[in-house]
Amino acid sequence: MKTPLVHEAVHDAAPQPVRCIWACWLALAMALCSPLAQADNRNPSPLKAVQDLRFFAATATTPSATFALVDNALLRITDAGDNVVHLSRSVPDDAITTFVTILRSGALELAVGTSASGVWRSVDGGTTWLPTSGGLTCLSVIALETINPQTQLAATRCNGVDTLWRTSDAGANWRSVAVLANGVRLNRLVAAGAGEGLSQAYTSNGVLASADGGANWRAAAEFPSLAFLSTLPAGSQVLDMLFTDATATRGAGTLVLVQGVGVFFSQRIGTATSVSNGTLQLLNDGLPSRNFGPRFSTPGNQVMLTLEGSQAGIYELVSGPRWQLAISTAALPSVLQVFKFNASSDVWYASTRRSGLWISANNGRRWARLGVRSVRVAAAVAGLTFPGGRLANAAVDISLVDRRDGDQRLLTVTGELDLAALQVPQAALFNVYVLAYVPTAAANPATAAFSVLQKTPAETWGVAAVPLTAYLANATLGSQDQAILIELIVDIDMGTLPGTEFYLGYGTTGEEMLAAQRYRGVYKVVPP
Repeated sequence: MKTPLVHEAVHDAAPQPVRCIWACWLALAMALCSPLAQADNRNPSPLKAVQDLRFFAATATTPSATFALVDNALLRITDAGDNVVHLSRSVPDDAITTFVTILRSGALELAVGTSASGVWRSVDGGTTWLPTSGGLTCLSVIALETINPQTQLAATRCNGVDTLWRTSDAGANWRSVAVLANGVRLNRLVAAGAGEGLSQAYTSNGVLASADGGANWRAAAEFPSLAFLSTLPAGSQVLDMLFTDATATRGAGTLVLVQGVGVFFSQRIGTATSVSNGTLQLLNDGLPSRNFGPRFSTPGNQVMLTLEGSQAGIYELVSGPRWQLAISTAALPSVLQVFKFNASSDVWYASTRRSGLWISANNGRRWARLGVRSVRVAAAVAGLTFPGGRLANAAVDISLVDRRDGDQRLLTVTGELDLAALQVPQAALFNVYVLAYVPTAAANPATAAFSVLQKTPAETWGVAAVPLTAYLANATLGSQDQAILIELIVDIDMGTLPGTEFYLGYGTTGEEMLAAQRYRGVYKVVPP
C-alpha cells in the first residue's frame, strides 16, 4: 500500500519503505526558493509584535479597556475585543516604548515613554498628547510607573547607563533619583506594592526599593519587610514579587518569581505591614518549567503566573500548595503575558512575541488572533496531491483572511486542531506535525520538482528532513477543550504560492503518522 505524503510525491517511483522514500524525495527537493520561507518577515499583519499588554478596570467616564503597545502604536481595546482604537496619532514618530494609565477624579489620563523624545501625556483618553519631559537629560525612556496623578517614576537608558527619574508635578519637571552601575539593566519598574508602600526596581543585579514614592532608593533587602531577599540563591534574577493577603491560597505573604529557579514564598506574620519571618519556601510543585512570563496575574483572589515556550500556559496556585494548569496556551507562539478582561468575565487576552494579540471569549478554551477578521473555510479540501488521511474533518477548523494591498492579494491562513477530537494511539504522548507541499514550478516553470516543507516550534518554515521536526512535541491526546492554533501563512501574496497545499498530522513520530495516515490536507492555495 502506498504511503500518503511520501510515495506520490516522487513521480514514477516504485513503492519503497518509508525511510527510503523520504530519502528519495529529499534528494529531489530543491533549495527553498518559495516566499513561504520568508512568511514571518514580509508584510507584517495587524497587531503583530506586541511589546506590552496591560489591563485596567473601568473608571467613571471610561469603559473597561485593555491597552496594548503594538508595533510602537498604543491601542485601546474595548467591548471584549470588538473595538480597537489607535491612541498615539499625535505622538512623535519615534518608537513608543512604554505607557501607564493615570486615574484622576474618575477620568483616565495616559502617559507614554518614547525612544527618543521623552515622556508624553494625554488628558483626554489618548486623543491628543503633550510633551512632559522637563528636566530629562536622557530622552530614551524604557519604563514608566504612576504613584498618583502628580507623581510618576521613569527609567531611561542612554550610553549604556540606566537611570531612575521622578516627577511630582505631572511631568513638568523630572529629577534623577538613582543611577544604576554601568552595564546593570533595569528589568521592570513597579510603583508602590500593595500593602507595603514600597516601589521596586528589578534589575539584572538585584532588587532596589523605595519607601518614599521613589525619591530615594536602596537595596530591597535593607527594608524589614523585604529582608528575606538576602537569603535568595546567589545571582538570583528576580522578575517580580506579589504581596498576597489572607484570602490567597498560601495566605498572607510575599511570592517571589526567580527566573530559572522557581517561585519562593515568605510568610507574613500579623498585619499586612508587619515584617516577614524571613523564611523562604520554594513553591515549584506542578510547574513543568521555570521559563516564566514577565509578571504575575491576580484576577480576584487567584494567584496565577504564565510560562513561556513549549510549556506555555496560565498556572494557578491551588491548595497544597501546588500549581496546576488553568488555561493552556501551548498553541500561542511565544506567549509574553496573559490577562483576564475582568474578574467576572470569561474573556482573556494573550500577548505574544511574534504573532500579536490573541483573545479567548470562553475562558481560554479557544483562542483567536485579535484584530484579524477571518472567515471559516471547509476543512474538506478538493484537488489535493495526497488525498485521504484519517484525521477527522471535525478535528480541524480553518480560518482565512484574504485582503488586498495595492495590486497584491495577501493571504493569512490559520489552522485549529482540536485535541479532544483526535483518535488516541497507544502511546500517551504524541507530536503534532505541520507540512506544506510547494510545487516549485510556480517559481520556475521549467522545473517539475517540488519542495516539502515543515514548520518548526520557532514558527519558521524549512525544507523537511528525516526525522520530521514536530511543531508541538509531547502533547497529550484527548485533552478536553484544548485547541492548537497554527498560523500556516501570514500576509503572503497569493500569486506567489499557486497550488501550495498544507497538511496537519499527529503521531508518536513522523513515520508513524504517515504509516497510520494520521494527517489531513487542510488548505490549498488557489490563484486569484
